[in-house]
Order: sequence, then C-alpha cells, then structure tokens
Amino acid sequence: MNLLPLRTEIKLSASPHSISYQTPVLLLGSCFATHIGTRMAAVKLPVLVNPFGVLYNPASIGNSISAFARQTALCRI
Repeated sequence: MNLLPLRTEIKLSASPHSISYQTPVLLLGSCFATHIGTRMAAVKLPVLVNPFGVLYNPASIGNSISAFARQTALCRI
C-alpha cells in the first residue's frame, strides 16, 4: 500500500554564504526574527535583533533599513 507523502522534500545545495562567529548579523522583522536572534545570541553569535522594534510589513522594514543606512532616528524624543 502506497501512502501519500505528508511533506514535500526539496534537495538544497550548500549556500556559498556562511555565518561564523566573526560574521555580524542583523535580523529585522516579526517575532520570528526575535526568536531566531535570541537563539543565535545564546550561542554567542554577533547579532543585532530588531533595533527598531518588531516589524510586520515590508514597507516598515524598508524604511528601517533606509533610516539605519542614513543613521537617522525614526522618531524624535
């Protein structure tokens, strides 16, 4: 009896880019980015997680990257 597979298997090749303990990583996005960043920080990888807070849409992420590149604040205190 043949059973239907419950998942799609995809063969992936190794990426030419790798992360090491000397590679700084910036994570932006939703709570998923926060959880992954927390795990990376726990094993002492150099990571900066959501410096502008949790972001949920591409426009907010793009604006944050632009502000970060310009080194400008998103709001005034």
